[in-house]
Amino acid sequence: AGDPPLCSVHGTRDGLVPYGRGTIGAQLPPQLVYGSGALRTRANAVGVPNVLRRLRGAGHVPYSFEPTYLDSAFMATRDFLRPLLGAGAPGPLLAAALN
Repeated sequence: AGDPPLCSVHGTRDGLVPYGRGTIGAQLPPQLVYGSGALRTRANAVGVPNVLRRLRGAGHVPYSFEPTYLDSAFMATRDFLRPLLGAGAPGPLLAAALN
């Protein structure tokens, strides 16, 4: 509780970072990790504001090469940040990044 708001975009078939809970580390000692599905459940349980855009059937970082997923990731992030940042004009850093 008290952590900053969380925005996640995660493919449900991510083979690198599990969507829920899983073990990683083929070349290293296995480590139990929690992906966005598990993080959302915990954030909800302790009252941390959060948004999860689940990309059904998608693998790891699909929005880096698939336009459909890019739009989904962008819109989820945009809609998450707008109320946090206010409805005014973008600040100089964001304006520079948009140009």
